[in-house]
Amino acid sequence: TQRSLSKRALESDVLTVNLLSESIKRDIDDRLAELDSIASAQDLRTSVIEFASKPMDARGPLWDLLDGIKKENDKRWTRLERPADDSWFLLDANGFQRWRDVRSLSLDRSFAYRDYFHGGGFHYSEGNVPLGLSPITSAYVCVPYRGTTQQHDLIALAVPVFSLDDDAQVIGVLARSLSLSSLLLDYEKSLRSQRVDEVERKFAIVDSRLIGGTRQWKLLAHGWMTKDNLDRLHKQDPNGIEKLSLSDVADQEVLSDLELLVQSTESGEDRHDFDRTESYIDPVGQLDSNTYGGEWLAAFSPIGKRGWVAIVQERKEPVLRPVEQLESRLMAWALGAVFVVVALVGGSWWLIVMLINDWGLRWICFWRRPVHSARGNTLSMTSKGADSA
Repeated sequence: TQRSLSKRALESDVLTVNLLSESIKRDIDDRLAELDSIASAQDLRTSVIEFASKPMDARGPLWDLLDGIKKENDKRWTRLERPADDSWFLLDANGFQRWRDVRSLSLDRSFAYRDYFHGGGFHYSEGNVPLGLSPITSAYVCVPYRGTTQQHDLIALAVPVFSLDDDAQVIGVLARSLSLSSLLLDYEKSLRSQRVDEVERKFAIVDSRLIGGTRQWKLLAHGWMTKDNLDRLHKQDPNGIEKLSLSDVADQEVLSDLELLVQSTESGEDRHDFDRTESYIDPVGQLDSNTYGGEWLAAFSPIGKRGWVAIVQERKEPVLRPVEQLESRLMAWALGAVFVVVALVGGSWWLIVMLINDWGLRWICFWRRPVHSARGNTLSMTSKGADSA
């Protein structure tokens, strides 16, 4: 039945989305651990103390050190076939950017308003930062933000750089930014290379954080959200990306299930039946209806405690196609059977009528036959008598 096919497909989607969320969580944890190891090295801490506050043209030793570390890191991640970071950067204790790879005009600008510096779980508006704002004191994953050189959302993984003399004094913040979409594409590529099955699944990440007491379920990452597509969307509508939210397209039942899923994950309760739906609507369908329109089967899984939910979706139509094809065949067989029965019944009646008509003629002939025979006998006897005479 359609119900059993959907249930079986969703079980597979749930398994896939759980693997996806765990893969993303592990990737982020690995990057954070690596960054923390670099930030705690004595040579970096010494260079930050000596050169971070100097003019740009006097920061050569600090830049050379960080450039070398970043270059070696890129080689390592390339060997591992893992997606590269969007950028690395160093902020001083006041939030000013003192080094960045890739270089940009953001150098020496203050980014103290960004969540990756103060760790408040939100971004201040630029130029409206309270006095005395302190930097983070432990490894931190900031809330998504729009990059100064990109039109899509980025996250930054940040760690504090502590003073050599005082492990409680933060002298800088070392961070790496990346696009969540790059992690999705990497996982999708890995899944396809393994040829797990022939199902063409799509992947996405939505923001499940409470903002102003409500969840907007905004898309943070999606297979469609490439640089070219987002640049094109930004030209058409500068606020177009803000419309890519489940709140605008999903029905209330799906949103309620997602709410229960997040709450059950936070409380440690069983989340079965809240982590899947047979009527998912992809927000990107508003922009590309041919590829992402219509209803989908979808499964959901929170990514650790980051405030994100991973989504794996697959087309509903191919899943139900075997049942529809079977129904079509059964209908054809039923029509064929009806035709055969009608033909048999019609043929039988025709035969019965013909037999009845044939027997009727025979009975008439039978009842008429003695009269003709008697006359024949009389004529024969008369003829014989005449011959005798």
